[in-house]
Amino acid sequence: MKRAVKAFIAVYFAVFMCFFGCMTAFAWDHDETWQRIGFENAPEGTEFVDLLVKAKGDDKYAVDFNEENGKLLGLDKDCELAEYDKDGYTSFLLRHGCVKFDSVHSGEAHYTYNTKNYKIFNELNRVKLAYCDSKGNILMVTNTADVGYAFFKTPVMYIFKADGESLAFSFGGATYSKLRSIIAVVAIAVLIVAVVLLFRFFERKLGKRSAEKSIQSGETDNE
Repeated sequence: MKRAVKAFIAVYFAVFMCFFGCMTAFAWDHDETWQRIGFENAPEGTEFVDLLVKAKGDDKYAVDFNEENGKLLGLDKDCELAEYDKDGYTSFLLRHGCVKFDSVHSGEAHYTYNTKNYKIFNELNRVKLAYCDSKGNILMVTNTADVGYAFFKTPVMYIFKADGESLAFSFGGATYSKLRSIIAVVAIAVLIVAVVLLFRFFERKLGKRSAEKSIQSGETDNE
């Protein structure tokens, strides 16, 4: 009995340390108003890339034309990218007011946001990527990538990677780590509960057998 109790305490302590370590890891942070988009095998003449986004409902971030990004890119509202509106997909940089073009170099595009990224992409949850030339003409459009819903209000990285006509999305950062850690903690907790239940089961079995033996021993003595 004492050994079982000591083993249970040891496992409980291990789970506590694991959970505490996970909580410490959650403190890791990054800038939720900054976005990096990686791309490679772009068509010849590509000067920058833009996300083509589609809202799941009303697009509260939509604008007629983002003047600031237009000036930064040297484009006007009559360029092909600004006028693009196919199957509900429109330009992120030129038709939305929540994003600002930062830079593009070495196969990476950088944007900044005026709000946290999860607030944007929980709404604009379907995206494509457009390769554009210096005049805002679209040279190629990728496949659609569905953006996952961020359930936890903790920093999360939105990772977009394009390779030619292919676009992939994945989560990274604290929320992704948090989810994996929670699953690990829950799995360990379930294991502990299972061990405790088995311990109680065998304890009762042994107690019942001991009681039966005592009864049988008493009956034998009486005889």
